[in-house]
Amino acid sequence: MGLNVVFENDLGTGLVHALIAALAFTVLTRWFMRKTYTALHASLYESQVAAARKAQEEAEAKAAEEAEAAKAAEAAEDQGALEPETMGVEDPVAEPEPIPA
Repeated sequence: MGLNVVFENDLGTGLVHALIAALAFTVLTRWFMRKTYTALHASLYESQVAAARKAQEEAEAKAAEEAEAAKAAEAAEDQGALEPETMGVEDPVAEPEPIPA
C-alpha cells in the first residue's frame, strides 16, 4: 500500500491491489496447508497399515507354529510313542491288604 502512494497511484488502486495480493496469499496458503495435511494423513495411514500387516503376519506365523506342534504331537501319539516325562516311570503297585487273623 505504501508503494502505491510513492508511485503516485490513487487510494482506490492501492486498495484493490492490496486486496488482490491478500486473496492470492490466502489461496496459496490454503493450497499449501491442504497439500501438507494430505501428505501427513497419508503417511499416518501408511504407518498404521504397515503395523497392522506386521501384526497379522506375526499372528499367522504363530498359528502356523502351533498347528505344526499340534500335528507333531498327534503324529507321535498315533505312533504310540511315550512322552518324555513318562519314560522310565513305572506305575506304583498297591500293597496287598493284610489278612485278618
